[in-house]
Amino acid sequence: MMRRIRFSIFFSVLTVLSLLLGSPALASARSAVTDGTGIQLRNEAVNGDIIRTLNPGIRLTITDELTGKDGMKWYRVSSNSLSINGFLRSDFLRSGRSASEIPPGSKFKTAFDEVKIMKLPGDREETLCVLPFDTECTVQSTAYERESGYYWFGVSFNPVNSVSSGYVRYDYLNTDDFENDLKNQGFSGSYTELLAALHELYPMWTFKSYDPAPGYSFDHCVDEQTKVSVISAGMSNGNTSLTGFDGSKGEKAPEDVETTLNTCSIEDISLMDTGKASATGTEEAELNENWVSAPRQKVAYYMDPRNFMLNSDGTLHQSFFMFLSGTDTEGSNEAGVKKILSGTSMTGDIPGEDSTYSATVYNSSISRSINPYLVAARMRQEHGGASGDALINGTYSGYEGYYNYFNIGANGSDPVVNGLIRAKKEGWDSRTKSINGGIDHLSDEYFYSSLHKQDTLYKQRFFFKDGAAYHAYMTSVYAPVSEAKNVLKGYEDEPAAVSVGVFQIPVYSNMPEKPAPLN
Repeated sequence: MMRRIRFSIFFSVLTVLSLLLGSPALASARSAVTDGTGIQLRNEAVNGDIIRTLNPGIRLTITDELTGKDGMKWYRVSSNSLSINGFLRSDFLRSGRSASEIPPGSKFKTAFDEVKIMKLPGDREETLCVLPFDTECTVQSTAYERESGYYWFGVSFNPVNSVSSGYVRYDYLNTDDFENDLKNQGFSGSYTELLAALHELYPMWTFKSYDPAPGYSFDHCVDEQTKVSVISAGMSNGNTSLTGFDGSKGEKAPEDVETTLNTCSIEDISLMDTGKASATGTEEAELNENWVSAPRQKVAYYMDPRNFMLNSDGTLHQSFFMFLSGTDTEGSNEAGVKKILSGTSMTGDIPGEDSTYSATVYNSSISRSINPYLVAARMRQEHGGASGDALINGTYSGYEGYYNYFNIGANGSDPVVNGLIRAKKEGWDSRTKSINGGIDHLSDEYFYSSLHKQDTLYKQRFFFKDGAAYHAYMTSVYAPVSEAKNVLKGYEDEPAAVSVGVFQIPVYSNMPEKPAPLN
């Protein structure tokens, strides 16, 4: 009854390659939703015994994958709450929300004619009335009926024979209406148009909305971030100004601007961690000779997610991965980490240690269920030079043998010394210890923080508490744009490598009708 979408052929090839290389494509469990009725769950792939049949809308955790003798991709899946554990074919899964994740108030239309409305969940219950095709229903509640294995919605609708509410089976409503689903999430206007176009390009991707500052308008949030945002002094005026290009129109920055975006480091910027400018969101950003306060309009441009979705030719914007969930490791491998770090001092073997930079970053990230490409992009952003810098070379006078690869604590009037003081306090007297310790910090303070949950590059730059800018990893206003480009490099510049990606899109209150311009 419901439309099925097959995974991309590219990802099938990528998965096989990652297995041959020994890289666990699913080292961190991910999930998908059942798509179809009477799906056969087996105890082994292909010819295993059928242990259960599944129906649409069930969220399953994917714990393993393999290519079966039939040439198809199979997943091992589970659901503790529904006592599900077995194998099913990948083409019976889709992205998007499960039935249980659809909130009350969502509106859907009947997908067929003569849809039965029941008194209680279940096909054997009393029929209250029958709805014609395309009747709008508002979801009030959700229930899973174990006997039939179907989800049911408690719904309300315009009266039919004096009946205005009851239960309808999940798959009898047109929940596969993508644009309607966007509206139910709070997307509207230009958001809907842009995300619908992205859905056509990458149908397995899931887009989730969130309000970064509930109760506060976009203009208010821009004002707050302007207080703590900086931009390169060389890019704020003259021929190297960022005003010379517009990423939302698919234009490319001048080469010198692009270089600055990809190589700015701690020695160019004073506040990079959770120090003064991110403590309360009210203090002015500290500046050095290379950085100046960011103009409000530039802050608005970089905060508006609509500027980083599509290029003017309809292709994916190269910085869209700033919205990728950082706890989604699917499609990543060590080779991608190596590519992101190429051209920096963090290539090849770690001096004096029995490992490579790429292996250390990849394994440490995967063990903490963090996307290693976001970690590698952060390292390149902070220390992208070919010869390293004072925080990672281990040669700074008085702090020889100490390293700080993520600039943790590197703030204040002397960020280098402060960063190395932190490294010495943490015991980061080897490069590996610094990398592992830095990833621990990212995990505890950002990706998996119980207080902040800043699990995207965008959230780590633009975050709020009580309407004020708060807990930013850095103050550079264009950091997420630059980092996201490098994340994409890890996927060989092929977005389809992330076949089941989850992207968290900010939707502020009172957004302007059109994306904020650069000027």
